[in-house]
Amino acid sequence: MASVVSNLSIADSLLSNNIDFKKEEAEKEQEFQVKDLQEKSSKDAVNGSLLFKYMLAGSNTFAVLICVMLYIGTQLAVIGVDYWLSFWVNVEEFRNSTESLNTTPPTFIIPSIELTTYNCLYIYGVLLGALFVLAMTRAFFFYKLAMCSSKKLHASMFDNIITARMRFFDTNPGGRILNRFSKDMGCVDELLPLAILDSSQIILFMFGSLLLIIIVNPDFLILIGALSIVFGFMRQIYLKSSKNIKRLEGIMRSPVFTHLRATIEGLTTIRAFGAQSTLMDEFDHHQDYQSGAWYMFLVSGAAFGFYLECFYSVFFAAMTFSLLLFGEGGCQPSCVFDTGRDGMGQRIVIGKCEKIAHELLKLEVGVVGRTGAGKSSLIQALFRLAPIEGSIKIDDIDTKDISLNDLRLKISIIPQDPVLFSGTLKYNLDPFDEYSDEVLYKAIRDVELKDPANVINRLDNRVMDRGSNYSVGQRQLICLTRAILKNNKVLILDEATANVDPQTDAIIQKTIRRKFSDCTVITVAHRLNTIMDSDKVLVMDAGQISEFDHPHLLLQKKNGIFYSMVAETGKTTAEQLRKIASDSYQKLQAIPE
Repeated sequence: MASVVSNLSIADSLLSNNIDFKKEEAEKEQEFQVKDLQEKSSKDAVNGSLLFKYMLAGSNTFAVLICVMLYIGTQLAVIGVDYWLSFWVNVEEFRNSTESLNTTPPTFIIPSIELTTYNCLYIYGVLLGALFVLAMTRAFFFYKLAMCSSKKLHASMFDNIITARMRFFDTNPGGRILNRFSKDMGCVDELLPLAILDSSQIILFMFGSLLLIIIVNPDFLILIGALSIVFGFMRQIYLKSSKNIKRLEGIMRSPVFTHLRATIEGLTTIRAFGAQSTLMDEFDHHQDYQSGAWYMFLVSGAAFGFYLECFYSVFFAAMTFSLLLFGEGGCQPSCVFDTGRDGMGQRIVIGKCEKIAHELLKLEVGVVGRTGAGKSSLIQALFRLAPIEGSIKIDDIDTKDISLNDLRLKISIIPQDPVLFSGTLKYNLDPFDEYSDEVLYKAIRDVELKDPANVINRLDNRVMDRGSNYSVGQRQLICLTRAILKNNKVLILDEATANVDPQTDAIIQKTIRRKFSDCTVITVAHRLNTIMDSDKVLVMDAGQISEFDHPHLLLQKKNGIFYSMVAETGKTTAEQLRKIASDSYQKLQAIPE
């Protein structure tokens, strides 16, 4: 009896051990199944070799190299178009600034070809046509390769699915497989080619810009190198998180497809047991995870772009301020034109005309010449409206070393066509409220600016657009008043009295002699009587100085240009002009040295 009881206890022990072993095996099997069912995420970076394999999937190495050459050729064409457009603009500016001079425009590559506007236009059209052909060929060739690669990748995936073992379908839910063939394959078909195309264009554009910078100004490479280091550091930080977020979003999408597939297959059972709300809650749970990952990916990209824009804005602002502070040579307005009628003009060269080696020292100089002689080009050079060679010095300071704003601020000009703005007379004389009303009225009285009733104009008088309610003479007097208020040491008269009556002309000449006696005055004359009493007369011909002396001495040269210009005014007028020049010369000789 005891042996029977002992055998029963041993059997119970073996049975309990067997049950525990089976439970342990079942738990291990379930754990293995859960691990097999879990989708794994890659941790490695997407390198260039993987993209190269993608391109090789639909072609061979030779075709990929042709595609790369098309990319490089297209970028070189873009650089060529930009360079030619810049060169063309320089040619046109040169031609416009020297059209009255006997100069030859610059040549390009082949000196024998004259670069007329039509020739430049033809070359520009050819370059644009070549760029269009290369860009279209590149796009078609690249998308052909991408399409072939996508087809072969899809065919390879489909073949592997067809020949896969049942173990694969047991460990990979249908939603995961559906995700690979729908969303992931859609990204490969649509988004990946666009991403490769855009990134390639950006990279080539960046290298093309660097090439132009090296050619134009290599010093900027230091700043660009520093900026690239900062941007590269920010990129590394962004990619570490964005890649994982994007992969997480792809993994979170598979449960959504799996749930939808299972719900559709068991739709009858779900309705029979009334489990619609349970399945809807479960779907919302999966969808929330997927939407959260997608939203995080969008937000991280937007934040990265925002930080880049902020850093770039700060960098661009710093560059702009540095150029404003240090890019113009450092000459301040207070140190320019402080010494009265000192040296004005030395070796003015516009385009390729001969050098003018005269100095205008404490002189009132008149500039005359026939149409196209270069008088207007001289004014353009003084205000740096046209590129010049050589130098123009004022108080021994080269105008190239002065900021453009300071230069034009310290030189007054009374143009042939006066410029007035709609507003009051005070606004036209003092738009920035720099002077008191007493100073303004004194300047108005100095130029004898009166209305039709012979009453001095009031500051609150209305000025119509372009001064249409004033005569040409009155408009010139307003411009002269502005010049008096500025009190600059250099005054330019660009045929200021060409369209005014003799009485206004006399007022202007008298006011200039009285108010600008200690200034350098350069008068571009249309009427010879306005410059006959000048200290010197500069006669221009074909962009060069032909004669330069006192008008009385120039009239002694019967073969000179100035003598012929005076003679062409008529016998009576010529005698009057000679008398004015003679009287001025005698007064000049009577002044002690």
